[in-house]
This record gives sequence, C-alpha cells and structure tokens, in this order.
Amino acid sequence: MALTRALDGTGIELLIGIPTSEERTFTHKPEAETMESGLFGTIEGLNDAEARPRAITGVAIYPYWETDESEWGVYRKLWLGIP
Repeated sequence: MALTRALDGTGIELLIGIPTSEERTFTHKPEAETMESGLFGTIEGLNDAEARPRAITGVAIYPYWETDESEWGVYRKLWLGIP
C-alpha cells in the first residue's frame, strides 16, 4: 500500500473509510461498496509485503448510523478477529 509507505514515520493519523451506505447514486453502488469488501480491501492492502501497517490508525465506518447488526458482525469478525 503506497499510502502507508508515504506516511510511515510522519506521525499523521489516517483512518481508512469503510462504506455501509445503502443509498444508490451515480457514483455509489451499495451492493459493491460494503463493509465486507471495504475491510477485505484494506486488509489485503495492509498485508502487502511493502505496506507499513503501523502508518494506519484504523478504519472509519460511514455512515455508522446506517450500519446494521449484520454489518457490525462482519466488522467484528474481519477487523477485530472476534468470531
């Protein structure tokens, strides 16, 4: 993840945005932009051999107020490692 290499050692805090919106727009496809796909992509990027995971502060779920219990379950399983 090139972004982590650029930020490594700068002290900048970075949260990766994870979508949970159900709103369909010209630029947002809720069936593709999900908690699961967002977390899988973030995890894959951080697992890249050249990534600097410590440069990422965490993830930001948006919009959290639309996030349902099944999506929080995906978050707990994939990001927190809680079965």
